[in-house]
Amino acid sequence: MMKVVDSVSNPKTEIHVEKAQAVKGRRGDWRVRRKEIDPSTLGRIAAQTARQAVMQRCVSSKKDRIYDDFKG
Repeated sequence: MMKVVDSVSNPKTEIHVEKAQAVKGRRGDWRVRRKEIDPSTLGRIAAQTARQAVMQRCVSSKKDRIYDDFKG
C-alpha cells in the first residue's frame, strides 16, 4: 500500500498526488496496481506467507477440479 503525499521522499512507499489521481478508477475508488519486487528484499515470514498462499490456491483448485469431475 502506498501513501499519497505532496512531496515524495521514499518512492517505494509514497506516490505523488497527481500521479495517484491519474490511476484513480472510474467510480472514484483506487485500483490495485501490481508491481514486481525483488524476492531478496523479502524476509523469512513474508516468504512463508507467500508459500502458504500459493499452496492454498493449489489445494483449492485441486478440490474444485475433483468436484467438477464427479458432480455429474
